[in-house]
Amino acid sequence: MTMRFEENDGGEWYYREFMPLSPRSKKVKLHWGSQPIAIASEVSLPDVDESIREIHKRLGETKKVSRKRFYKLVGEYIVGLGFEWTSTMGIGQGCTVHLREGELPNGRLIVKCSSELVAVVDGVVHHYYDPRRDGDRCVYGYWKRIKKNKE
Repeated sequence: MTMRFEENDGGEWYYREFMPLSPRSKKVKLHWGSQPIAIASEVSLPDVDESIREIHKRLGETKKVSRKRFYKLVGEYIVGLGFEWTSTMGIGQGCTVHLREGELPNGRLIVKCSSELVAVVDGVVHHYYDPRRDGDRCVYGYWKRIKKNKE
C-alpha cells in the first residue's frame, strides 16, 4: 500500500519574495535537497538553502566539482541537524525498501531516492509533487531525526 502524500513546498510560497528567482521560469531558484531538508528538520527554507549554497561555494573553489563529494557534504550537513543515516541498499542487493506504508519507520525522515531527497513525516510523504510512483519508488537510505536541532 502506498504512503499518503501531502503537497508541501517547504515554505517556498512564503519566502518567494525574499529568495532569488530563476529568470526564465520565474520560480524560486533553490539548491538540490533544500525543500525536503527544510520540511523534515523544521529549519526555515532560506536558512537551509543558504547552507546548501555554501556547500556549492566550497566545492566551486576546487577545479572539478564531484557529485559524490557534494552528496557527502550535504549528508554531513543533515547529520549536523540532528539526523542519523540508515542505508537500505547494499551492492548487488537490489531494492528492498520503497516509499510504501510500513516500510519506513515513523518520525521525521529525509529519504534518499534516485536523484532526489524526499521528506517523510510520520508515514506521510511531503513533497512539491508526488514522488511515490504508486509505491514502487526505491529508497536508497534515509536520515531519521534523533534529536531536535537548536536553530
